[in-house]
Amino acid sequence: MSQLFNTNNPGIGDTGGVTLEEGLLLSDLASLSYATGDILYYDGSQLQRLPIGTNNQYLKVATDIPAWATVAGGGDVSKVGTPVNNQVGVWTGDGTIEGDASLTFDTTTDALTVAGVVITPVIRASSSAGLLVEANGGTDVADFGAGGGSNATFYGGVTVNGQLRSNTALLLEETGAGTDAITIQAPASIGASFTLTLPDTDGNANEYLKTDGSGVLSWGTPSGTGGISRTIVVTSGSVTAGSASSTDYAYFVAGAHTISMPAASGNTNRYTIKNNHSAAITIDTVGAENIDGTASIQIAPEDSVDLISDGTNWFVV
Repeated sequence: MSQLFNTNNPGIGDTGGVTLEEGLLLSDLASLSYATGDILYYDGSQLQRLPIGTNNQYLKVATDIPAWATVAGGGDVSKVGTPVNNQVGVWTGDGTIEGDASLTFDTTTDALTVAGVVITPVIRASSSAGLLVEANGGTDVADFGAGGGSNATFYGGVTVNGQLRSNTALLLEETGAGTDAITIQAPASIGASFTLTLPDTDGNANEYLKTDGSGVLSWGTPSGTGGISRTIVVTSGSVTAGSASSTDYAYFVAGAHTISMPAASGNTNRYTIKNNHSAAITIDTVGAENIDGTASIQIAPEDSVDLISDGTNWFVV
C-alpha cells in the first residue's frame, strides 16, 4: 500500500496538506534511520537525512544540498599543558595556546613579570584631565596634558638618546623652591643651522668661553691686566685714597690739600696723583709706613707721581 507524504502532518491518510512530489512514498521514510536533531531534505529524487552538526557549526548550501560547515579560523581553542594562575597564554606553532612561565600578569597589582623582572607601569587618566604614567609601586613618572593643556610634566630625570628639539626656548628652573627660571633661546632669525660643542671640563676661575670658529668651544685665559679696573677722582679737598682690590686710582687735586695713602699691606693697586693746584700738595702714609723712606712727600704744582706698594711701604715708580 502506497500513500503520499503530507508536509503538515506526515500521518497516514491525511490528505489536507501539500505533497512534496508525486510518487514520494512513505516507504522512503521507512528506509531511513533518525537521531535527535537530524534534518530531512529532498535531493530531487528522494528524502535524505542530514545528521546533526557539532557545536558552533553553521548550515550552508553547497550545490543545492544543505551541509554543516565550521567558521574559518573559529572553533574552540585548544590548550597545551595545565594552566597556571596569572600565566599569559601564547600561541604555539600548531595553533594552540599554552601558558608561558616567563610571562605572567597579576590582575590584583597590575604587575607584568617578564623573565623574572617585575614591571608595573600604569597609564591612566589623571585627576588633572591629563594622562598620568605611574612606575613600579605607584610613583608618578609623567603627566601629559595636565589641566587639559598641551604640556608634559616629568617628575624625575629625563634621558634623551637622540636630539632634543624646541621651537621656542629652553627654560631652566631654579633648583630651590622658587619658580624663577633661566631661559636659553636662539635668535629670531639665523642664516643657517650650526652646532656649538661645549668643553669637556668646567674650566678654572676667571677663564672665559671661546670658539675656534667652527663651533667647538673651549676655555681661555684673558691676556693683559687680567681684569684691573680704574677709578678717577677729582678732588678739591683732603681725601684718603681708595683701596678696592684690582683697581688703579688716578687723583686730580685742585687745592693745597693732603692725599692720605691707604695701608700698604696686601695692596697691589697703582696710584697716580696729579697736582692741578698752584701750590704744593702733600701725600702722607698711615702708621709707620713710608714713601721711599719718608713719612710723606710734597708734589709741586703741575707735577704728578705714581705710587705702588711692596706690601710694607710705598714707592715712587
